[in-house]
Amino acid sequence: MLAVAAVALLGLLAGCGSSADPSNRAVAPTTLPADAPTQSLAGFQRIIVRVVAADGSVVQHCMLLADREALRRQGLMGITDPGLDGNDGMLFVFDENGTDGFWMKDTVLPLSIAFADAHGTITETSAMDPCPPETQDCPVYRPTEPYRMAVEVAQGRLGALGLEPGARIERGDGSACERGQD
Repeated sequence: MLAVAAVALLGLLAGCGSSADPSNRAVAPTTLPADAPTQSLAGFQRIIVRVVAADGSVVQHCMLLADREALRRQGLMGITDPGLDGNDGMLFVFDENGTDGFWMKDTVLPLSIAFADAHGTITETSAMDPCPPETQDCPVYRPTEPYRMAVEVAQGRLGALGLEPGARIERGDGSACERGQD
């Protein structure tokens, strides 16, 4: 019985991603395609992301960090758990400003994305839908301005997390994001 539960749990986990080479995200349909890829969120560090609203109020969220090319490329691709294994989202951090888009190839769950400039100010957001497995030319979700960071969350959750244009995001550490403490 324990083995069945472990297999079921593994079947719920999967991934997302960013793109200079689009290979992106996933976040929350009720019915998953039988051939949906599955990946694990193993390898991603959990960190605190502080969101500072225009009125100065601050909220903190536990997110996965994609700060290396391989992690950014994987992103939430293949992830089937709408709860992202207890994480509020994924923070993509880049060394330089960019304008490359994100896409939803091999992404199962619908996601929302917030793009932030070098100061952490969110400049724009977008809803992203999964790209059907048989589709070769998936849409690319590209911001109109250069960005340094991006946050992906389950589609429709940006507002609830305070991730709206004008808010500022700050990367913290993972000390308060240990399992059971978020």
